[in-house]
Amino acid sequence: MIETLGKMDCTTEYPPGNIMAHLGISLDSLRGLKVLDIGCGLKAGFVKHLRKNGIQAWGIDRLLDVSEVGEYTANAEALEIPDFGMQFDVAIAHFSAFRWGSSFFVDTGIKRGALNQQDYEKNLLYMGYTILNLRKSIKSGGKLIIFPCPNELLSIISDYQFTIEDIPEEPARISTDVDVDFQIYPELKQRLIITMSE
Repeated sequence: MIETLGKMDCTTEYPPGNIMAHLGISLDSLRGLKVLDIGCGLKAGFVKHLRKNGIQAWGIDRLLDVSEVGEYTANAEALEIPDFGMQFDVAIAHFSAFRWGSSFFVDTGIKRGALNQQDYEKNLLYMGYTILNLRKSIKSGGKLIIFPCPNELLSIISDYQFTIEDIPEEPARISTDVDVDFQIYPELKQRLIITMSE
């Protein structure tokens, strides 16, 4: 998978308030649920925040240093989710690998020479297989919530029950050197919610 686009920092960990607003969740809405953060970041900051507030949360990230975080995380790709010994009620993906399904990231990657057609097609297949694989890790009726909405992926997930919701505020700045036109890239102000089935 692609790491960066020029100056775009793809390892940023966002403040918990931003993540919850973007994903349309709250601490109260997660109480009693098992939550998996896909692409939780190097330090699993949001997972730590949830656990500190009494939420059962686990995280995976391929760049994670598990020795610094804890047994509730794993160094893993979303395609190969480790067995935590349970199924999750909710999985979240905030600016994770799914961002490569967003037209904005695809267009920006192509313009900067960081993405070509072959990489684009591989990324879509990767995301499609990841969602298929998540069916084993998320309970039937459970949710996968992704921000930003990977609009390029919608045709691949047409067999799933999903909704697209607008977020109530402008998302955190995506890059230090990119101004975003939300008219052209509305998916950057939307989240995708997939309901898993057997």
